Amino acid sequence: EMEGRVSQQHLLALGLLGAMGGHAMLLDLDGTLLAPTRTKADSAPESVVSWLGQHGLETLRALRKESSDISFAVRIDPYVCRLLVAQRQHPVGWLVTREDNTQDES
Repeated sequence: EMEGRVSQQHLLALGLLGAMGGHAMLLDLDGTLLAPTRTKADSAPESVVSWLGQHGLETLRALRKESSDISFAVRIDPYVCRLLVAQRQHPVGWLVTREDNTQDES
């Protein structure tokens, strides 16, 4: 039953990404790919994973100190990474979109 629920939630995430149109993916806070719009993608773009590895945790710490309402986005050409926050306070992952909507090589 738990596996079915996880599968359903994954499909729901894919449906949401598909409804957005264009090239998008969901990543966890560490940069692991959870749901891509393109089924052939098995990892996030290296530039995004590298940025998250170098700056992700320090960015989250700084945001938590600054405000109770967390909002953050960063451009890593050609991607825009938006921090996903539950209840305006709890970072849960990243929404990554490709601005030019072309296919990447990763």
